[in-house]
Amino acid sequence: MMVHRGIRLVFWVILSFLLSSAVCITLYFLNNKYTDPAPQAENGYLDLTQETEETYPLRFLRDGWAFYPDTLLGPEDFNDGAPKEYMVYTSIGDFTRFDRMGTRETPFGCGTWVLDLWLPETGDYALELPEIFSAYRFYVNDRLVLQTGDPDPETYTPKTQIRTVHLNDSGHVRLILAVSNYTHFYSGMVYPPAFGTLQAVFHYRIMQSLSAASWDIFILILFGLMLGAAFRMHHTNALLFAALCLAAVGYTSYPLIHLFKLSIFPWYGLEIFCGYLLIFLAVTIQNRICMPPRVCICVSQTVSLAFSLLALAYGMLSPVLTVSVMQTFSWFSAAVKLLATAYLLAASFWGIFQRHPESRILLYGNTAYSAFFLWDRLLPVYEPVYGGWFPELGIQILVVFIFCALAADILRAYSFHQSFAESYRQLSRQLAIQKAHYQELTSQIEETVRIRHDQRHHLTVISTLLEEGRLSQAQKYLSEYQSRLHFKERTVLCRCLMVDTILQYYKKLCEQNHIHFTVQAELPPELPFSDTDLTILFGNLVENAYEACLSSDSAAPSIHLKTAYEHQKFYLRVENTFSNKIHTVNGKYLSGKHDGTGIGTESVRAVVKRLDGQIRFQTLSDHFQVSVILPAEQKIL
Repeated sequence: MMVHRGIRLVFWVILSFLLSSAVCITLYFLNNKYTDPAPQAENGYLDLTQETEETYPLRFLRDGWAFYPDTLLGPEDFNDGAPKEYMVYTSIGDFTRFDRMGTRETPFGCGTWVLDLWLPETGDYALELPEIFSAYRFYVNDRLVLQTGDPDPETYTPKTQIRTVHLNDSGHVRLILAVSNYTHFYSGMVYPPAFGTLQAVFHYRIMQSLSAASWDIFILILFGLMLGAAFRMHHTNALLFAALCLAAVGYTSYPLIHLFKLSIFPWYGLEIFCGYLLIFLAVTIQNRICMPPRVCICVSQTVSLAFSLLALAYGMLSPVLTVSVMQTFSWFSAAVKLLATAYLLAASFWGIFQRHPESRILLYGNTAYSAFFLWDRLLPVYEPVYGGWFPELGIQILVVFIFCALAADILRAYSFHQSFAESYRQLSRQLAIQKAHYQELTSQIEETVRIRHDQRHHLTVISTLLEEGRLSQAQKYLSEYQSRLHFKERTVLCRCLMVDTILQYYKKLCEQNHIHFTVQAELPPELPFSDTDLTILFGNLVENAYEACLSSDSAAPSIHLKTAYEHQKFYLRVENTFSNKIHTVNGKYLSGKHDGTGIGTESVRAVVKRLDGQIRFQTLSDHFQVSVILPAEQKIL
C-alpha cells in the first residue's frame, strides 16, 4: 500500500512539472514579444509601406534601434544628417543599465534611441511606450509629442508612466527618445514598445489592464475570505495568507499602477519588496503546515525575512547604488530564489512523510512554482505580451495552491469545531437533565427521611393513648396525622428510563414557561437502541420544539409528543407551534441561533441515516412536525 501511494505521488509530481513546463514553453513561443514574427528594423530603419494593416496589426519594436549613449538628442540634431556622436545599433532588452553599453562604469547617465519608419500613405497608427526609466522626451519627426519627468541633468525629475501616442503621419517618420536616469537600478528603454494600428494597440492595452485587474480582483476575493476566517476562527495561517494576498497584489499590479504618472519612490522599492515578502510569507505558511524541524523553520524564515528587508533597502537606495552592489544583489537574489524553491519542495516532502494532509497539495503547487522558476532561468529572453513573467505566474499558481491547502485545513478545523460544539452541547444538556433528575431524587429522599423521623414520635403518642384506653382520642390523632401526610407523586411519562428522564426535564421547563406539553409514550422499558442515540433523538427534537415555542408569538404555545414501539419499528412524532419564518438551504434547515444549518437537526438526520430509518419535516399552518421511523430487528422482552 505504501509503495502504491509513493508511485502515485511521484506520478502526480512529474505530471505537475510537465504540465507547468508545457505552459512555459507554449507561452515562450506564442506569448512572447521576442518571438513575435513581425519583421523588425535593421540598422535603424523599418519599412512598412509594403505591408497592409491586416498583415501585422500589432508588433513590438525590439530590434534595430540606433542608440546614442551619453547624450540627449533632439530633432534639430538630425537636420544635417546623422549626428557625429558615437552610435551603436541595439535591441531593446539587450541591456538594462547604461553601464552595460561599455561606455561607462556607473549605472546612471543618459542616452537617445532613434528609429526611422516608412509608413503607408493611408493608415492610423499608435505607439505604446512602456515604463521608461526614469525621465524622457519623445519626438515624432520635429514635434515633441510626449514628455514624462524632466531628463535635463540640471533640472532632472524622475517620473514613469505607460503612455500611448497617436501617429497620423505617413511616409518617413523618425522616432527620437531622449532618456535620463539617475535614480533607478534600471536605465532607459528596457521593454519593447508596441506599435500598430490604433485599434490593435488600444485592444492590447485594454487586454493587459483587464488581465492584471482580473488577477487582482481574484486575489482580493481570496484576501477577504481568509481575513474573515482569520477573525472568525482565530486562524493564524489564514491571517498570514491574507498578508500574502496583499503582497501578491503589490507585486503584480504594476500594469495598473503605472497607468498613472508616478515618481520612482516609493513605488519600485515597494514592488521589489513585495516580491521577496511573498517568498517569506509562503515559507512561513508552509512551515506552519508541514512542520519541518525547528532549526529549519528558524533559518528559512530568518533568511527570507532578512532578504525581504534588504530588497526594500535596495529599492529605496537605488540612486546611490554602484555597479558592484547591483551585481552582488543580483547574484544573491538568484541564490535566495533557488534556495527558497528547493526548501519549499523539501518542506512539502517532509510534511507528507509526517502525514500532514495538506502537504500533498502544497507539493503540487511547489512543483509548478519550481518549474516556472527553472524555465525563467532557461528561457531568459521572455517578455509576455499578456499576463506576467514566469516568476509571476509561478507565484500566482503557488498562491492558489496555498489557498487550497489552507481551505482544506480550515474546513477540517471547522468540521472538528462543529463536532466538538455539538458534543459539548449534548453533554451540557445531558448534565442539565441529570442534575434536574438528581435534585428531584434528593428532594424525595429528604421528604422520606423527614416523614420517617416524625413517624417515630407520632407512633409513640398513638401507643400511649391506646395504653391509656383513650381510643377516641387515638383515632382522632391518627386521622389528623393521616390528613397531614402529603406524598409528592411523580408522574411517569415513559417506561423507558432514559426517555422518561429527558421528557421530565422538558416538562418542567415547559411548566415554568407556560407551554402546554403533552406526551403519549408507549415504549417498553428496554429499546434496541443505545442511550446515546435516544438522547440525540429525543433531546434535540424536544429541545428544538421547546425553543421554537419560547420564540413563538402564539397565545397558546404547545408541544405534542407521541412515540411508540410496535411491529419491530420505532415511531416518534414531535409537533409544536411556531411563528418565526423557517429558512432552508438545499433541504437543510438553518439554525435560528447561529449562521449555518441547525446542528441538532443534522445530528438527528445522521442517527436516522445510520440506523436505516426515515425522517420527515412538515410545516402545517402554524405547527411544525417531525416524524421519525426506525426499524429494529431485536426482540423486546
